[in-house]
Amino acid sequence: MLRRLTVWLPILVLALAAAAAVAAAPALPGAGSDAYTVPVKLTCLPAGGYTLKTISSCKGMLADTRRDIPAGSQISFVPSGELVLARINGQEFKQTAAELTGKFAWGDSRIYAGTLRIRCSKGRLSGVCVTDLEDYTAGVLACEIGALAPAEALKAMAVAVRTYAVCRAAKTELCDSSHCQNFRGVTENPKLTGAAAATAGQLMLCKGVPIEAMYSADCGGVTEQGNAPYLKSKKEPSDMKGHRSWTYVYPKSKLSALLGLGTITRITVAECTPSGRIRTLVVYDGDADKTVRISGDNLRSRLGYANLKSTFFTVAVIEKDVVFSGKGYGHGKGLCQAGITELAGRGWDHKRILAWYYDGIVITDIGTYKQAAGRK
Repeated sequence: MLRRLTVWLPILVLALAAAAAVAAAPALPGAGSDAYTVPVKLTCLPAGGYTLKTISSCKGMLADTRRDIPAGSQISFVPSGELVLARINGQEFKQTAAELTGKFAWGDSRIYAGTLRIRCSKGRLSGVCVTDLEDYTAGVLACEIGALAPAEALKAMAVAVRTYAVCRAAKTELCDSSHCQNFRGVTENPKLTGAAAATAGQLMLCKGVPIEAMYSADCGGVTEQGNAPYLKSKKEPSDMKGHRSWTYVYPKSKLSALLGLGTITRITVAECTPSGRIRTLVVYDGDADKTVRISGDNLRSRLGYANLKSTFFTVAVIEKDVVFSGKGYGHGKGLCQAGITELAGRGWDHKRILAWYYDGIVITDIGTYKQAAGRK
């Protein structure tokens, strides 16, 4: 019987450190990981209080007593000093922490399954949902790539999502935003749950440890160099056509104000990354005869990630505007969703796809990995 994965416990950190010799562990497709869970901080839930609706019969830990909560019930949680105040069926319960286990909904579109642990600090609520790893994987697929991608692309993405979750949660708390991986609850889409089930438990390891499996929407045809040996800059086949190009026009006067300059006369590239992305720009102020250096990442953050879609761009000052012409979407490191979609369409299976984007990795099963790590 597989032990439950509680990735935020310190013991897992020790297990990860001890696993350096298991890189050659064989993959065991289908062994599954439905007994494993990950804790996800639900940043979407308002700190000032919220109401949940039970989808299934749930168990609630209220006022230190485990209670049965019927399906269709509404239960609200609000802060009360340093306590959590729960209201259900006309009753109120105060406690230092509350729990709700089962399947429940927040709003019209977010359904969660697992155990929600709610605490209060300084008059603000926080909630962590301990969710089945495969339910979490399918839920992230719904947010990060969607169900229209080919089956093998979805499988590749599922392994990346699962590996990233296990890797990151061993070091710090997972969240439900793009800072970690977007997660808006569980999904019942059969293509997404099927991709998670078909690869259940599969992890990518480097030197015996789950990798930080970074990915982006579109690498623009060339992946970016990362800080790990498995994140190398690679050029995709030149005949791949699924990458997007974009143009963003920003008023020169607004960019001048944003950077605290007078009149911008020109912008030049001071340094590029190995893949050709902008590392540093130099902006010239004609009024004060000075320059400002700014990183591509910093500029993208200031102008908005949806506007300056990547740092893979050229820039020109044209009359009253600054014109950015680029390609790709995101940081470009690791797996490229636009690329895996096309490669899957060419007949590549998910393991071949993953081995191309993540250099030198070994795919193994989470149960085998945990057992091997426990023996070290």
